[in-house]
Amino acid sequence: RKMADDIDDLLDEVDQKFIQRKSIKVQSSNENVSGNRKRFNKNRSVSSTSSSSRLHDDDEISKMIEDICSVEDDSDNEKRREVKKLTEKKSVMKQQSLDCSKRCYQAYLGGSKSLIGLATISSQRACNQLRCTACDFRVSYYDDYEWHQRSNYIFFRNNMPDFEKIRVNLIRKIGTRAYACQCSWRSITDLAPVDNHTDLKWVCGRHLKL
Repeated sequence: RKMADDIDDLLDEVDQKFIQRKSIKVQSSNENVSGNRKRFNKNRSVSSTSSSSRLHDDDEISKMIEDICSVEDDSDNEKRREVKKLTEKKSVMKQQSLDCSKRCYQAYLGGSKSLIGLATISSQRACNQLRCTACDFRVSYYDDYEWHQRSNYIFFRNNMPDFEKIRVNLIRKIGTRAYACQCSWRSITDLAPVDNHTDLKWVCGRHLKL
């Protein structure tokens, strides 16, 4: 009888330990599942937050690029408008200048005793607005001087119209007028049409109306 009771107690103890071990295993498994679920939710939340942050940053960058492009477009448009205004203003001023100016009826060269100004049919004057069509330079003149024989193309090309540099080739001569641009030069005493000097490309550059 006592042996039977001992066997029953032993079986009860084994059953109890088995049940406790199974309970611990199930609890551990449940805790692992719960922990994994929490980590997954956390990672998904972080991933979602990171993705949302990247999208926000991309939107900000796109907006900044659009703003910069917009500013550049506005700046370019403003520059184009300014250039257009300046071009139109220059065109108007040029036309007004042409309307307020006249050319010599015939361009003349003359000595220092010759009157200078606009030449008309009734008034022959030495033109003081000559311009060279070859070098596109205004023709300068110096009363009571003539050019030295050593004067040459290189000298005038490098020194005109700086008087301090060209004076070394100017010789004092009363009644003579020394003319020069950057490619041609003449010493004139008597009034005569520019056309008489066929090698010169000098024309009247217009006189303002008084």
